[in-house]
Amino acid sequence: MTVSMRVMSAGDGYKYLLRTVASGDGDRDLSTPLTRYYAEKGSPPGRWLGSAVPALGGGAITVGDQVTETQLQLLVGMGRDPVTGDALASACRNYPSVAASYQPSRRSAPGLIVGLIPRAVGPLDARMRLALEQREHLMQHRVAALTQAVFQSPEPWARNLISADQDAVEEHLKVVIAYRDRWEISSGNPLGAVPMDDAQRIDYERALGHVEVLWNFYENNVQGRQSDTRSPSRSIREEQ
Repeated sequence: MTVSMRVMSAGDGYKYLLRTVASGDGDRDLSTPLTRYYAEKGSPPGRWLGSAVPALGGGAITVGDQVTETQLQLLVGMGRDPVTGDALASACRNYPSVAASYQPSRRSAPGLIVGLIPRAVGPLDARMRLALEQREHLMQHRVAALTQAVFQSPEPWARNLISADQDAVEEHLKVVIAYRDRWEISSGNPLGAVPMDDAQRIDYERALGHVEVLWNFYENNVQGRQSDTRSPSRSIREEQ
C-alpha cells in the first residue's frame, strides 16, 4: 500500500490536485467530471480526516467520507464551508505572479546555459563543480543536435523562424529549442500555450524574446512572404 501526501496552497492550489493527482496522475480539463478519479486505477479518492471534520456542514460530513470536487473547491479554493458554502475565513488573496512583471534581456546572458537555464553560483566543491560542468556540456550537446535536426528538416513550428542566414539565427533558435525540450512542448506554436507556472513563465519570457529576433531575421531575409502573415511572437503576445 502506498500513501501519497501533497501540499496544497490556498486559492488555486486545489486545481493541481484535481487536474493530476485526483485523476490518477493523468491530466484532464477541469470542466469534465472526475469520472476517472472514481472509476479507474490511479490515486484513490481523498477522504475527510481530522478532529474538526464534524464541525463542517453542521455535521453533514464525517471522518472517512470521500471528498468531492465541489467540497474541495469550496474549502481550499474559496475558504468556505464545503457543504453550506458559508465563509470560514477571509477570501484567499490573489497575489501578482512573479513572472508577470519579469522583463528578460533579449540577449543570451553569459550566466545562462543555452540562453535559458541559470548557472549555479557561489562556492562549490570540486566534485559538485565537475558534475555541473558535465551536466552543462550534455545539455549544450543535446540542444546543438536538436538544432541541427531542425535546420535539416524544419518542423512546422520552426518554418517561419529559419532564414537563409543560419549562423545569424542559430544561437537564438537554440534557446527556443531548449525551452521546447525542457518543458516538453509539442505544439505547432513555437512556445506552446502561455504557462501559468512562475518558473516556466520566466523561461517562456526569455525564449519569447528570441522568437521575436528570429521572426525579424526571417521577415528581413525571406522573399515572397505574404504581407498579412503575423509574427508568431506577436500572435502569442496578443493571446496573453
